[in-house]
Amino acid sequence: MNAKLAQRNQRVVLEIGAAVEVAWFIIIFSVDLSVRLFGLLLKLRAMLEMKYFSNITVRFLLGIFIILFDN
Repeated sequence: MNAKLAQRNQRVVLEIGAAVEVAWFIIIFSVDLSVRLFGLLLKLRAMLEMKYFSNITVRFLLGIFIILFDN
């Protein structure tokens, strides 16, 4: 039971880290939209390769896409 909880906690921490990394890249760097999307797609690809993709990540990335295309 404790091993499952530890694994879940580690996954949540990794997911928060991934979300912060994507947000930092988009907010801090004032680059062209195509460059931002390319960086976001690279991060998404890395997350898919790690089979690390949950509802929180989907909602966060959807929010980022909305922000990007709203500007």
